[in-house]
Amino acid sequence: PRSMHDVYWLPHVDKNNTGHYDYSGLLYLSTHGSDFLGSMFEFVSLSDEETAEQRVEPRRGRLVSFTAGNENPHRLNIIEGGTRFVLSFWFSCDREKEFRTFLDG
Repeated sequence: PRSMHDVYWLPHVDKNNTGHYDYSGLLYLSTHGSDFLGSMFEFVSLSDEETAEQRVEPRRGRLVSFTAGNENPHRLNIIEGGTRFVLSFWFSCDREKEFRTFLDG
């Protein structure tokens, strides 16, 4: 890992990583079990980071969207094999972060 943002398997809150994130999303482009192993998406409790409160099994076409604040700490399990493709995206409600043109992003 080059930075703390590369350590996706540790519980984290997206808004703590980037303060203007208000919503987070994942669109899976590959399927767990056939394209890759491991890398289950899990929501965890900040008081018990070891126990998954909710687990999402990645499947091609599945969209996961959630608020990016402290109410949704999460992690991914380490990829054990294959290749996992996912489109990750974040939204901000902060007008100061609005793109003036599409190419600003």
